[in-house]
Amino acid sequence: MGDEELRRAELRMFLQGRRARIRPEDVGLPSGGRRRVPGLRREEVASLAGVGLTWYTMFETGTASGVSSEVIDSVARALQLSPGEKLHLEGLAARVSWQTVEVVADDLVLEVLHRWLDVPAYVITRPWDVVAWNAAYSYVWGIEKPGSAPFNVLVRYFLEEHMRGLHGEGWPSFARVLVGMFRLSWARHLADDRYNALLAALKESDDFAKLWELQDVEHPMAGMTVTIESPTVGRFTYEVLNLEYPTSDQQALVLQVPRGPGANAVRSRLQGLR
Repeated sequence: MGDEELRRAELRMFLQGRRARIRPEDVGLPSGGRRRVPGLRREEVASLAGVGLTWYTMFETGTASGVSSEVIDSVARALQLSPGEKLHLEGLAARVSWQTVEVVADDLVLEVLHRWLDVPAYVITRPWDVVAWNAAYSYVWGIEKPGSAPFNVLVRYFLEEHMRGLHGEGWPSFARVLVGMFRLSWARHLADDRYNALLAALKESDDFAKLWELQDVEHPMAGMTVTIESPTVGRFTYEVLNLEYPTSDQQALVLQVPRGPGANAVRSRLQGLR
């Protein structure tokens, strides 16, 4: 399947799936009558969005051209899309096609990472490669020391038992968010061989493959609160803080800020690891 065919298929499945989850009564429409498929019909979405049925059909099948941001906003409101889902729709409709490049962590960020941060933190690139991390991250997660070879965090989560096992009962919900984030970024790299190779590798995981079929989408910079059982500090609850670089859209700095009753104790143990 070519890149354009793949984009159209992804757009069609995404919009059909979002139509199917909305009941007519949820948007003020009568619910009576038999329906062949669950959710809203195309004509109902078109009416709610204020566009013609023919145009909406072309939009859903990926054949519409020159789609304005105003129309995308209208369709997003009609389908009650989340911010991440709207971002996904914008990328698919605009035929966004990015390519990843080799990235070296910025010197200034490396100084902050290693000299100023006591919380676990790392630098991640578009294809989910962790190219630098600090001593606190290495200590809490029980991984290689800073300066070791980069690794792909998705491959590590889904294909290495060590990282997955630290999440315990929280793994399913955490994994679902990760796959939703990856789906959005993958849809913006359909012509990127690196991304497609990564997707093929991740599908070797049964967990990933099942979650991929759900077609969930999550904003790539969304924050979340996670709890793991660290091999060094015990129960560790943290909130994710994603910081984008103002001068580079190819990488981000991710902090895991301790939260909960044990946060102060964890911070005390991490101080001085730099």
